[in-house]
Amino acid sequence: MDKNLREESLKTYKANKLVAWVLGVFLAIFVALIALLSMLVPYISFLIVPFVVLPFLFASQVAYIDAYNHNQLTFRSFFGYFISFFRGGNSGSYMFIKSFLKSFAFFGLTYIIASIAGSIFCYFYDREGAMKLIEIAQEMMFSDAYVGKTLEEVMGDYYTLFNIFQNIILIPTMIVFTGSLLYFVIRNSICVYLRIHFPGAVNTIYRDIFGIMLRANRKQFLKDFFYLNWPLFAIYLGGNIVAVTLCLLFLSGDGYTILPISISSSLALLMFFLPFYFSNQMALFTKYHEEFKKANEVMKQRILNQLQRQLEEDKALEEQLQKMMDEVNRLKAEEEKKKLEQNQDQNEDNLEDEK
Repeated sequence: MDKNLREESLKTYKANKLVAWVLGVFLAIFVALIALLSMLVPYISFLIVPFVVLPFLFASQVAYIDAYNHNQLTFRSFFGYFISFFRGGNSGSYMFIKSFLKSFAFFGLTYIIASIAGSIFCYFYDREGAMKLIEIAQEMMFSDAYVGKTLEEVMGDYYTLFNIFQNIILIPTMIVFTGSLLYFVIRNSICVYLRIHFPGAVNTIYRDIFGIMLRANRKQFLKDFFYLNWPLFAIYLGGNIVAVTLCLLFLSGDGYTILPISISSSLALLMFFLPFYFSNQMALFTKYHEEFKKANEVMKQRILNQLQRQLEEDKALEEQLQKMMDEVNRLKAEEEKKKLEQNQDQNEDNLEDEK
């Protein structure tokens, strides 16, 4: 890892300390409130995250760069950056769909592991209760005996055990999903600087440039990334552990109550690190600027090669079409020649008949 990165990041941070804290605190609180709303209103996050959270993050990053260049930050300029997220391909800066799918894969893996762990725990904790829960689950699937009853009424004396099983699955799964999505978005956020330094391309080009750079420098890049940003993930994980523990001890044992409090509070705590995150990503991009330039040249060469191949294919197709046209013209000429000969023969026959 490059220890000079930390020095460069701190130098940038000190030069823009006030702006960094204003943007970091507001970003953390904003994301925490959105996370709370998303937990309370299922599926709304599919709209809020790509159309509200990511533009806010984008505006915060660009505003920090603007402040770094000694431009005055105003609400009007910040709102302009927010709107610009939806223009010129900026919406692809964080590769949200790809990041979401990767995070969902972690979600599925964690769900499977947590389900196995929960089943083993419940079996050894209360073997009779665990077998009864399986029996109730089968009855719910194959009969209507429990129609119209609440889950607590259905589970009866085994509701507490069911709640424990549910929490073992639900809480770590959602924490891992949100944390992995946070990781991918934060890692990919370096593409904002890429777009500013190499303007004029489209989403696929930027995505490919970042991919080429990452494949060539994955090990070192991730080392540097975590060296600078590990406190962000430590705060997120530690905040969740503390919040879940306090909720279980003093508030509620229901995962649907614990998760909104846990995740939103841990995201709010990121306000103590996000001011450093802006300068960290800037320092990281500065270090890998030459690597991005190399990746850009590789991408240009790929495009040129593709265009060359396309031109060669078009030329080959044109030659093939010309050959086909020549063959068609030859056949037409032969057909016309045959018709002319037939007409001549017919005329000769007619003359002989007249004689």
